[in-house]
Formats: sequence, C-alpha cells, structure tokens
Amino acid sequence: MRALVAGHAKPSKDSTDVEKLDPSNGLLLAGTLDKVYDGYLMSIHPKTGNLLFSDAIGEAERARLVGDHTRLRKTPTAEQALYLEAHYKRFLEKQAERSSKLRNVA
Repeated sequence: MRALVAGHAKPSKDSTDVEKLDPSNGLLLAGTLDKVYDGYLMSIHPKTGNLLFSDAIGEAERARLVGDHTRLRKTPTAEQALYLEAHYKRFLEKQAERSSKLRNVA
C-alpha cells in the first residue's frame, strides 16, 4: 500500500467527468485513512475541516489512525467544501443507519 493516496472528496462514482478532474475535488490522505473515508467510517466537516469518525471506530483506533490530528491542515475553500459536503451528508446517513441497526438488535 502506498503511504499517501490521491482520491476524490466527492466519491468518483457520484462525480461527473468535470468534477472528477476538478482540483477542488482532490483529497490526499494516508492510505489507511483513504480506506476509512471511502467506507464512510470517517468524513471531513466541509466548513471546518474537522475529521469526524463513525461510532464504529473506537477512541483507541482513532488515535492509531490520526494521532492527535483532529482536522485538515487548512480549512477547506468554498469550492472544496462543496465536494466535501456530498461525502459528509452520506457519512451522516450511514451513521444513522448503523445506529438504527444497533437499536433494533438491542
């Protein structure tokens, strides 16, 4: 696995051809974080750049993934925020689905 992976803030499968090539839709993450991001177990708040993790990932695992880094180095631009928003909304939907399944099992 490569240490850093270039990906899309808005998933490629949901992006138009123009969006796929837009530099504002680019996201450079560590390989492990890229997998977690693609699986909607992590997202990035579009306005603040804060890293948000699913409840399915415990505190110890989060610490191993990001250490004490809790946000992007730079606050997203307005253009980047538009792409991050699509992922963030889906992340929240997935989080709600996981919570609902847990309540139904209990």
